[in-house]
Amino acid sequence: NKDSCKVDEVVTLKYIINGRGNFDAINTPELQISQDVEIYDPEVKDQYGIKNSGLEGSKKFEFTIIPKQAGIIIIPKSSLSYFDLTEKKYVEIILPEQQIYAYGTSQLPSVNEKIEKQNDVATFYDVRKISNLQTKTHAR
Repeated sequence: NKDSCKVDEVVTLKYIINGRGNFDAINTPELQISQDVEIYDPEVKDQYGIKNSGLEGSKKFEFTIIPKQAGIIIIPKSSLSYFDLTEKKYVEIILPEQQIYAYGTSQLPSVNEKIEKQNDVATFYDVRKISNLQTKTHAR
């Protein structure tokens, strides 16, 4: 798990929920991050199957984060809720606070400048180095 990166370097934050139950009922975590960071809607991956005990597997949320200024970026704790089949009640999972230290200065033009010069913005982001932060959460 990486806790530092360069300004303008892509960081991927992953939350993985493992267990049994209705994975479709798990909502996407909401991240409240400062304006000095670009954050994109997460890629959501479901991987589960039917077992004797019901649906079993995992749901993964991958957020792409790009720091725009040097300093400490705090991703505040957030939560997810799910219905615990054993306890027969809703349970809240607290996702821990994450901190990333961004260092250096921006060497890339702003996104607005890049859009004016080039239509294919995706290529612009794909060439950046990707760092990963990963949080695994287990549900019953």
